[in-house]
Amino acid sequence: MFGKETSFDSEKLQHERFESPYEKIVDINKAKTLSIKWRREGKKVIVVDSVLDIPHYRHADFLLSCANLGDKLILRINSDEFVSTRKDPKGPVVSLGNRLRHAAHYPYVDLITTKTDGGWEWLKEYCPNYIVKSVTSGKEVLNEILNSKPFLEESDSEIIIMDEYAKVIPLENCYRECLRYEENKFNSDKISGSIIKREIINRYNLE
Repeated sequence: MFGKETSFDSEKLQHERFESPYEKIVDINKAKTLSIKWRREGKKVIVVDSVLDIPHYRHADFLLSCANLGDKLILRINSDEFVSTRKDPKGPVVSLGNRLRHAAHYPYVDLITTKTDGGWEWLKEYCPNYIVKSVTSGKEVLNEILNSKPFLEESDSEIIIMDEYAKVIPLENCYRECLRYEENKFNSDKISGSIIKREIINRYNLE
């Protein structure tokens, strides 16, 4: 009825066609070790932090733009506890484990680990070429930049700022863009990421 019968080991086919993306998910110590190793090998290493809650195509565009800045992209995903203290007391809609697994499917992300706290001390242990910050953190980005200089010098790293559409913007425009986002971040009709997240929540009745 369906043509010639074929015989194959479906389990073997499934395991050999694609490599598991979850091998990219590593603990913090391994992420630090590989970051240093790659930089010593002459590769340009980018580190970016993200919440990825709820993951959508704007996140994908942002991470792709980050990856195109160099050779190796390390993504640090905010822990549930960190999100609840910095973003929303209720915590993320999507758990850390699921956000990590989702991120592993982006082919241009080379390594994924967890971010558990703020500050700049971590820079001395990763020593990336570039750290990408997004204006979607509003005043937090401005405060972080003001406190970053000694850590950037010690780790020989640079900060790159992106707007909410994943476009690199000059540092001199950062102040204006961060304040614009800060003013509008509670008006979801003016922030693209908030609009997308709201549509997903409403469609799937996630609240």
